Amino acid sequence: MTPDGVTRFRPDGVRESVRWDQLAEVGIHTTDDGPWSEDFFWLLIASDGIAGCAVPNGAEGADGLLATLQKLPGFDNETVVEAMGSTTNAQFVCWKRTTPGKTISRPDKRHRSRHRHPTRRPGAGVRAR
Repeated sequence: MTPDGVTRFRPDGVRESVRWDQLAEVGIHTTDDGPWSEDFFWLLIASDGIAGCAVPNGAEGADGLLATLQKLPGFDNETVVEAMGSTTNAQFVCWKRTTPGKTISRPDKRHRSRHRHPTRRPGAGVRAR
C-alpha cells in the first residue's frame, strides 16, 4: 500500500493494482475455507470495472488497509463487521463511488458483484499465516 494505491503480487507472479484516484468500489469476499485457510479478501475495484486487486486480509502490508479505507466518505463499517462474521462464500460492498466526487452513504449490505474481478478465486495459492 502506498499513497498512490494498492498493489498485490499473487503467488503465480501476476501483479494486481488499483490507484486510489481510480477506486470505484470496495468489497469483501468471504469463503468457507477458514479458519485454517485465508477466508477474507478485500476487493478493490477500479472505475473501469476490470482493474483492481483482491487482498487477503492476512497479507503482508494489509494491516493498515482498513484504516485507510475507513477514510473514504460513506465507508460502511457495519458491513465490515458483518463480513468478518461470515463463514460462507459471500460478497459484501462496503463503499461505492456513485459519480465522480460523490459517494453513497449506505451501500447494499450484500451484493453479487457484476464486476469481473482480477483473480480467478481470491487467495488461490495463498496460505494463511
